[in-house]
Amino acid sequence: MNQIGNDDGAQPVGSSHDPTPRVVAGLLRSRAEPLISSVSATGDVRFAIPIRPSKITRADLLSLPMVRCHSFVDFVGEYLLRKHMRFFEPVVLRGDYPQLVRGHSHQHFGFWWDDGALVFQCHASLIHEIFNKELKGILTHESVENI
Repeated sequence: MNQIGNDDGAQPVGSSHDPTPRVVAGLLRSRAEPLISSVSATGDVRFAIPIRPSKITRADLLSLPMVRCHSFVDFVGEYLLRKHMRFFEPVVLRGDYPQLVRGHSHQHFGFWWDDGALVFQCHASLIHEIFNKELKGILTHESVENI
């Protein structure tokens, strides 16, 4: 029978050698506001978040094995999108918004590091879905929690 805790090289989350909790907390607590850098003709929306306010570095991100996983990038990207939804209103107000939303559907966030900022990419259909859920909650007087 194998015992849990054998010296297999695994480190507990939160150990001094594992930067994951500090990096994730830095990203989620950051007060940096997103800047929409582009909206493509197919509905892909790119936005950048300055990294300095989160007090993490590119090296911190690169040290996380999970940074290349869809689940990590999707979680952080959607959290930031929901937290800063008001910054995405210009996308919703575009004249070609209906065509952008219907062209494709969101699958996963894209993620890049660019000159001191984290760059995320999602499809306008995700913005549409979140915006409509929030609007429905407001119109039906459901409790809407802001992140």
